[in-house]
Amino acid sequence: MKITVNGIVLKNTSNLWEYDKPFTEGDVIEIFSDTNYITLRIDKNLRSSIVYLPEKQMRYNIPFGEQLDAYPPNVFADIPHIIECREASEKEINEYRNLALNPADKRGEVNYFPHSDANFVTRDLPYFESRNAIDGVCQNDWHGLYPYQSWGGGDRDDLEFYLDFGRDVIIDKIILYLRADYSENEQGELHDTYWKHIAVKFSDNSKLELSPVKTEKGQVFTFDEKKVSGLTLYNLVRDRSFPNRGFAALSQIEVYGKDEI
Repeated sequence: MKITVNGIVLKNTSNLWEYDKPFTEGDVIEIFSDTNYITLRIDKNLRSSIVYLPEKQMRYNIPFGEQLDAYPPNVFADIPHIIECREASEKEINEYRNLALNPADKRGEVNYFPHSDANFVTRDLPYFESRNAIDGVCQNDWHGLYPYQSWGGGDRDDLEFYLDFGRDVIIDKIILYLRADYSENEQGELHDTYWKHIAVKFSDNSKLELSPVKTEKGQVFTFDEKKVSGLTLYNLVRDRSFPNRGFAALSQIEVYGKDEI
């Protein structure tokens, strides 16, 4: 395994890769692996997860400026910067786990997985991007800057959310954490509503109809095992039965299963 920043090979000590200069805008981390699966913690302020590399390498453009609004304070600011990375063991790969988790996911970067996308992002703001729904952070009682980032599409009824695993996996459970910012304005309107219906289409063309309820807790939906490479959430129908400003959003999606290698 080799990790570089702008072509500079980093020193490795016990799977900790060290970069001793401040990051600047445009810097790129590249990871070259001997296997397709790695465990990656791209920054100490983010969670670790198993990442799949179809080409056994990945490029990660370090976020800067307003992109950091969806990340913890001081992320990518430590000197030296430490990247925790190693090849995943076969036992880890085959474990039953949340296959959607990837705090290193970034909008538009699709050379490593899992990867999320959506057909719309509220005002194109980083703290409403799809990646926020698979970053492992689930503070869903507000909206906006970290730690309240979510995938949000504003006041729309044509929203779709895409999750790509990058390979076939075996799954049997989805857990949804809907955003639950039920704060009131002066008119007594709640900021958020929720989706009372969500359809799921899997890559094998099978479908699942979900009926979420108004709660801040994770909502568990189980189904027979299926082998898929991705899924789409669509036909998201908002509940409009109580006074609200009409927004519904997804704080986190977890998809449980395992790889088959």
